[in-house]
Amino acid sequence: MTALPLRCSHAGAALLAVLVLLAATLVTSAADAHTRSQSMSSLSVDGDEIEITYRVPAREVTRLGVLDPQAESLEALLATHLLKQLSVQRGDAPCGAAGAPRPVRASASDIALELRFICPPGTAEAPVAYTNNAFFPIASRHIHFARARASDGGFEEQLMTATGRTAHFAFTRDGDVAPLQESAGETAWRYIKLGAEHIWIGIDHLAFLVGLLLLCRRLRDVVFVVTGFTIGHSITLTMTVLGLAVPNPPVVEALIAFTIVLVAVEALVAPSGMTLRGIGGAALLIGLLASVAAFTGAQLGAAVWLGLLLLTAGYLWLTRDADLARRLLPAVTTIFGLIHGFGFAGVLLELGLPQERLALALFSFNVGVEIGQVVFVAALWGVAVLAGPLISAPRQAGIRIAAASLLCLAGSYWFALRSFGG
Repeated sequence: MTALPLRCSHAGAALLAVLVLLAATLVTSAADAHTRSQSMSSLSVDGDEIEITYRVPAREVTRLGVLDPQAESLEALLATHLLKQLSVQRGDAPCGAAGAPRPVRASASDIALELRFICPPGTAEAPVAYTNNAFFPIASRHIHFARARASDGGFEEQLMTATGRTAHFAFTRDGDVAPLQESAGETAWRYIKLGAEHIWIGIDHLAFLVGLLLLCRRLRDVVFVVTGFTIGHSITLTMTVLGLAVPNPPVVEALIAFTIVLVAVEALVAPSGMTLRGIGGAALLIGLLASVAAFTGAQLGAAVWLGLLLLTAGYLWLTRDADLARRLLPAVTTIFGLIHGFGFAGVLLELGLPQERLALALFSFNVGVEIGQVVFVAALWGVAVLAGPLISAPRQAGIRIAAASLLCLAGSYWFALRSFGG
């Protein structure tokens, strides 16, 4: 790859300015990229009554402290919040909460509450719409699994996200949940939205794309970046979902963060001819981290640390020459895409795939990821073209260094958190 030259178009300078702002936002959002916030609820029906058991890790409930700092306990805090943020509707009729939520037994790290809703008479066979706004406003990456239980022990599960906060279930008169009837088109659209949403709220993936854009000086380079990244993550996403590869999630998450550091370092050292010193510094840093890992029980083994050392040295050595880096642009982004594809696969497997439509869901999710990244990159480029006349060329070098430094900081923070934080 090659970094942006010191003298480029106004559009390029504007793009760099936008990237600085984005990089700063990514740094401030760093903690949210480490672990996925999630919760789950279980619904059962008995006549006109609907019972919901809501379960969430206690650490998530602590986020609600700013809403009610005077709450006596986390259970009380959650109970007050759920009464305001959960709603149930049967057919066209809203169901009312019957009393205060009741604590139920949960694991030491979770809090579980039972809520009862009474629906109007005569709605026993109407479909149920369950809306949950509890944690999405305070955790953009939050996901919620809603299960409707059947009398035979089976269940129907739906996923709630920030853009889809209502789950729909159909029950028989006897209270058994009916299978979800979804057309192929509805399945495809659901997974396309999930793929696009994962890119847009995936702070680390956006940071990586920002870093790659810092290395592009022409629109053709951007096309190569997007194409290479697409090829790479499509391969590993498919292999993992089909069971042909079994990645180690903690290692994958740490490597994703490390790719951000690598592209940010190249953006910093390539224009100044500091490649060799950059290799030496990277080797020293990785060696130091590996030594610390040996005494702290970090998640990354010796083989991974050796691989990181070789990857860093090889990457910076190959990118020391601008022409060579430009020719290697598609190959390098494809390799990095392989790493990110394992991350996409982990999310997709966590969300669940319909086995009867596995190929359709996998393809649709991948399409959604592509749509998400193309929209993101196109939006940045469009803003750059419009804002270009407002930024002078002499400020480009400082802007690039600021953006790359912020990205390097964010990537390093995520890498340390994922390598040593457990």
